Amino acid sequence: MLHTPPSTLPPSPPQPDARPRGTFVLVLLPQGLTPGWVPDPHHRRKEVLLPDGRREEALPHQVLFQWKDTPPSPTDPFGSRVPAGQPWQPLPPVPMETLHGRLPPGVAVPFAQAAELAEVGGEPRGERGWTQAALFAAMTQSDDLFRRARGGFVARTQVERQQREERARQEHRQAHEKNQAARWATRLRENAWPPAEGTPDDHRAFLERLHLLALRGKSSPHWKELSHLLDLHPHQPEENGAKVKALLSAAGAWPGWEALWLEWGEASADFPPHLLAEAEKLAAQPLATAGRVDYRGNPTFTVDSPNTKDFDDAFSLLGQSGEEVEVAVHIAHPAPELPLEHPLMQEAARRMSSVYTPGKVCPMFPEALSNGRFSLRAGEDREALTFRFWLGPAGARLARIEESIIRVQDNLDYDQAETLMARDPNGWGRVAECCQGLALARQAQGALLANRPEVMIELTAEEQVILSPVHREGPGHRMVEELAILTNQATGRACASGHLPAIYRVQPRGRGPNPAKYPLPAARFSTEPGPHAGLACDYYIQATSPIRRFPDLVMQRQLAASLRGETPPFPGLDMLEAWARQAEVRFAVYGDVEKRVDDHWKREFLRQYPALPLTGEVRKVLAPRKLDRVMLDGLWLSADALLPAGSRPGQRFRFRLEDVDPDRRKVVVTGTTALDENTPSFSLPWTPPSPEAP
Repeated sequence: MLHTPPSTLPPSPPQPDARPRGTFVLVLLPQGLTPGWVPDPHHRRKEVLLPDGRREEALPHQVLFQWKDTPPSPTDPFGSRVPAGQPWQPLPPVPMETLHGRLPPGVAVPFAQAAELAEVGGEPRGERGWTQAALFAAMTQSDDLFRRARGGFVARTQVERQQREERARQEHRQAHEKNQAARWATRLRENAWPPAEGTPDDHRAFLERLHLLALRGKSSPHWKELSHLLDLHPHQPEENGAKVKALLSAAGAWPGWEALWLEWGEASADFPPHLLAEAEKLAAQPLATAGRVDYRGNPTFTVDSPNTKDFDDAFSLLGQSGEEVEVAVHIAHPAPELPLEHPLMQEAARRMSSVYTPGKVCPMFPEALSNGRFSLRAGEDREALTFRFWLGPAGARLARIEESIIRVQDNLDYDQAETLMARDPNGWGRVAECCQGLALARQAQGALLANRPEVMIELTAEEQVILSPVHREGPGHRMVEELAILTNQATGRACASGHLPAIYRVQPRGRGPNPAKYPLPAARFSTEPGPHAGLACDYYIQATSPIRRFPDLVMQRQLAASLRGETPPFPGLDMLEAWARQAEVRFAVYGDVEKRVDDHWKREFLRQYPALPLTGEVRKVLAPRKLDRVMLDGLWLSADALLPAGSRPGQRFRFRLEDVDPDRRKVVVTGTTALDENTPSFSLPWTPPSPEAP
């Protein structure tokens, strides 16, 4: 018998692996962290067998840790360690606070090293995985002590733990405030305010959050917290404002739209006490008469709206020579010695302008100055900067500019000024004729005369709205306007010719092959001299309202110093450019505020008189099933309109008022009758019909 050498014997067949296939894991499921058995660990979507016999699918990122040597049997991987149907409650080998003290703070420690520090390692092989699983689960769930990192676990530092505790307190407080806000919003809707729970300070703080929400809309810091509770939409600001107004009104905390928009525009009628004290001190100072020309013997008048109190320009008729008349334009010269560092000047630079609305005046200076010491009130001696002009058929020419002392004889409104012109046709009447000639001459040079209809709004004590038209084409308005343009043009020319650092008002002409067909760009402030096309002026600097506009005050200071042969108080362009940029922003915001407020009171006027015989012009015809846009005559107010089919822009209609909602800034009218050119338009003033006798 032949014997085969052992080295040449065929290999023995492979023996089956006695170790169970699969992987023991800790898996993060919606119900929490639990152990599981993965029969096929190589599949992307792992099927996990849970202790209670259920099977779940888990993605790799849900598997936190795994051991390949723990389960004793593939048929019963959990043995009796996790009773079927019972939640897994791991018991770590050491308290987590103890383990946290053993790990170096702020350093990533591999889990194997953490297990050694927890003294895990003496158990039998089948038990060790369970102990490690319990430790891993405990460290994962002790988020206040440890955080997971790429290299293992990091023991949080004391500072980090304090920050987390503070953040947890904030989150708890926010959650409490959110639940409280939901309950209190319900109380407001039910007109059950104040609620029984909470203190008056809590109630006040909640109303302040609502106020800030009404003020800033979706830019409010409380938008995320309150918007869904109050059913607010980020793209419906008018609807949101109406909803928040209803809540604040129920608590008696609604300030009114006018006050809210003034606050939004950062315009305030109030001054801090220390500025009021400075204003009183300045108002008591005597006149600065040295070196000034005395005009107190000449009859002098101001011409403004009836409710004006801060008079900053006045006029004197000095004499006549043939067809020419000499006129003095006196501009208030407030506190020429006041340095820029003075707190009142700093506050004026911050406000940049006065703001006027029907119910409120927010002055640039406190009332003791704006309506008192700085104002050209009748019967009071005042410092002024005087511009003397000769007016005649050939136009106007500047005689001289000088510092002066004046006394206003009377503060006239426009109607009273026109009465004066009619009584004195050879004096003030002649001045009015020359000013009308100046306006027409500017118009021939491309100027745009201010003839857009304007409305003056007055509020009675009973919150009744009274509207009256402003006739800018009248002789009183025209005289004041043309003399102001002459004064500002003379200031611009003086600064340009003397190379004086200045803030000009510039407006270039339209571009293109035919500039007349292109609209003029908006006028802007600039430290570079240039023309003002809209006024047909070669140079133009606003200097006629130093009580109301900070750039006017700055330029008046520059010009007055130049007249005295002194160094200008603001020689650097950097500061002037900064003021010019700030003025652009503030004037735009203030203009927006004033328009919002005026349009609001016009809507209130429509709400009070729904039977107005309205007329207007079609501005935009939109797609079907959308409201068209029209402009209402007399009010200069845009409205949504239901128009007959085939309507076109430029067409005129008689309208019936369908709906007006001042809170949502909405007016809806229906076009009833198409009008021809001869049909009279609705105009102000309108007197409501007297009620019929019983």
